[in-house]
Amino acid sequence: MSRKLWRKPMILIGCLILLFYMVVACLAPALVPNNPDEIHLDSLFLPADATYPLGTDFLGRCSYSRLIMASRHTLGAALLIEGIVLVVGVTIGGLAGYFKGWLDKVIISIIDILLAFPGIILALVIAGMLGPGMKNLIIAVSAVHWIGYARIVRNMVISVKEKEFVTAAVSLGSNHPQIIFKHILPNILPFILVYATLNLGLLILNIAGLSFLGLGVQPPTAEWGAMLNEARPYFRDYPALMLLPGAAILVIGLAFQLIGEGLRDILSPRASQLGLEKRILAELEE
Repeated sequence: MSRKLWRKPMILIGCLILLFYMVVACLAPALVPNNPDEIHLDSLFLPADATYPLGTDFLGRCSYSRLIMASRHTLGAALLIEGIVLVVGVTIGGLAGYFKGWLDKVIISIIDILLAFPGIILALVIAGMLGPGMKNLIIAVSAVHWIGYARIVRNMVISVKEKEFVTAAVSLGSNHPQIIFKHILPNILPFILVYATLNLGLLILNIAGLSFLGLGVQPPTAEWGAMLNEARPYFRDYPALMLLPGAAILVIGLAFQLIGEGLRDILSPRASQLGLEKRILAELEE
């Protein structure tokens, strides 16, 4: 499978872009030439030069330094949320699909109720109730995104549990943990990886969108969505102030999409063998 990964140009391109972003985020303090939060009212809207590689914004702050430092907040929040929803969603969906019965009915009822509302609207309501701040934004987005994981994992567990190799394991006396961790989880893990990769791109957009509305990090902290909101009044005269963070969001979202689509293409034959392809692809495309 490792050879197939690198034979897919879209995966290679996506991984290179993602690696670049991760390196920039990790080394951000060493890469910025100026204090990203320092205000210089005598240096407003300066063009790019040796001191300010991408010019300055409406408060005379270095646009390049803010763009670099913002990557830490946006990517860091996305990865943290992904970890939370992955654990919560896989656990809840796995329990519902494996044990079924009343537990499955309760969980599905909760999921159906939550799915009645658009995800971003529900996250917006929760974030608005909790108040602005990155911590509350993480809670709000996490409270919404676990639903997708729970639903897809439940469907996959039900499909795999019906296969003959699981039935054989049960007949041989395997207990629940052995069946789950030895037979079911290894078969659904690759497809969870595909969903997680595609979901990261959506998380970036959600984080940036809520920050754009003022519900994420608060000034003067730099974040791509917040930078878009700050630059909005000056877009006509200084479009670069919005185009730069917008491009950063677009490219990182594209990277996750390329990786996810490439992985999905590789795993499709195996998904067909397990009878999961239709269900999984339907979930991923929603």
